[in-house]
Amino acid sequence: MVKVAPGAVTFGRTTDWSTDPHPALLESIRVGEDGSVRRRREGSNPPIYHRKETMVSADHRSSVELPEPIGEPTERGLKNRL
Repeated sequence: MVKVAPGAVTFGRTTDWSTDPHPALLESIRVGEDGSVRRRREGSNPPIYHRKETMVSADHRSSVELPEPIGEPTERGLKNRL
């Protein structure tokens, strides 16, 4: 993954986007416009990318495994966990 923001570019290494329905961020490198570099490795509970279908181009969607929709969080009992 590459994220471009004002003043910095971040490069992220993830699990395989083609086979993982919710890719996890394994490590990232942020390069600031001043040349500063910040490297971060994720631990045993890395952040994951939700809504992968919104980050994959339409012509690429047929070649990646997309997660099944889960409905509203309240339908899954997630609201009670917050």
